[in-house]
Amino acid sequence: MELKEKQDQWLDEQLADSKCKHMVIFQHTPWFLKSPEEKHLKNLNMENDLRLRMLEKFQDAGVRAIFCGHYHRNGGGFYGNMEEVITCAMGYTKAQSGLRVVRVYENTIKHDFYGMDDIPETLCLSEAST
Repeated sequence: MELKEKQDQWLDEQLADSKCKHMVIFQHTPWFLKSPEEKHLKNLNMENDLRLRMLEKFQDAGVRAIFCGHYHRNGGGFYGNMEEVITCAMGYTKAQSGLRVVRVYENTIKHDFYGMDDIPETLCLSEAST
């Protein structure tokens, strides 16, 4: 319990002190797979009460996106205007293996998934080309 309280305090400080233009969270386990209101699925998403409490905290702090994995499939959705993006694994997966390219621009965040056979040889990262 002491470690949890320290971690919660640290997170609250990070969320409150951020002066960044785009606040983004990277984590392993997704809060939800498709919808914030979905039922809790053991070892796949977070427990409902914790999920909704944390998503509200993140949204209130101005988090724009949450990127995660764990699910071994692509997935995600929105909580308000905050997007959660789940990217499948590179190895064992029932979905196509691949990677996600995240582009952070002045006023937006864009992301694209590329299957292993579709990864481009070059990427243009300028906003004008997207």
